[in-house]
Amino acid sequence: KTGFVGNCIIRENNLDHFLVGTPNGLYRYKLAENRFDFISTKNSLKNFEGDIKTIISAGNNQFWMGGKDGLFLFDFSKNQTIAYYGIGNSNLGSENIRNLKLISNNKLYVCSAAGLYLLDISTGNFKLIVLSQNQKQPMVSSVADDIYGNLWIGTAGSGVFILSSKGEIKQIQNNSPISNNHVYSILMNK
Repeated sequence: KTGFVGNCIIRENNLDHFLVGTPNGLYRYKLAENRFDFISTKNSLKNFEGDIKTIISAGNNQFWMGGKDGLFLFDFSKNQTIAYYGIGNSNLGSENIRNLKLISNNKLYVCSAAGLYLLDISTGNFKLIVLSQNQKQPMVSSVADDIYGNLWIGTAGSGVFILSSKGEIKQIQNNSPISNNHVYSILMNK
């Protein structure tokens, strides 16, 4: 498709279907047909189509998605958005969502322009994970866990934070082993 811009892509349950997040919403790419189909995520909970920068599977044909317009859960069995979180209806500090990491059926890490949040999915409550003693938390772009239970947190300008399984925080900046403080993605080889 000419001029098509994709922010992220994830394999859907079907082997030859992919979900593509774009600045203009969600698309399904059908590999066998070489075709993109628009999927509306708009309904009474989320009354707009919006930017999608990250998509992860929640299982049961449901996917968490986030972008500059907040966080939402889309159910493909019902073909509708079943949860939406933004500044106006939650204690999430920013609607600019950069990345997501599901750690259990009930817990979701949300990387945002206002820091790292942990969503308790059962209550809809967000908890800010304080990384810096500065009042303004760094923009968090990526999060990954290692085999020891440590959480590695990439930021846009503050390097990498490591949150140990004991709750201790260590910061790695460009005067250490990384070349600069802008870390857009972290991938763990487990």
